[in-house]
Amino acid sequence: MKANTKHSSPKKKQANLHATFRGVVSLYLLYLAVQTVKGVYGGSTTMPVWIGWVMGVIFAGAAIGFGVYTWRQYRKETAGAEDSD
Repeated sequence: MKANTKHSSPKKKQANLHATFRGVVSLYLLYLAVQTVKGVYGGSTTMPVWIGWVMGVIFAGAAIGFGVYTWRQYRKETAGAEDSD
């Protein structure tokens, strides 16, 4: 473990901002997955239940994949902030 690692303030702030925006997108995709499945059972749509579940799984998979991408990019960007000092 590194002791007293210093981050370049502008690069660290930029990495935090990117991760925040990406995190919001990931949460929105998860929200879409939940709302799609709830809409099928709530009767607010005419699509078949199986299509609702397939769409929900696709949105949830996209949310998880984008979340993993966000975490990897954040670690990469913060490591780059450490290296530049």
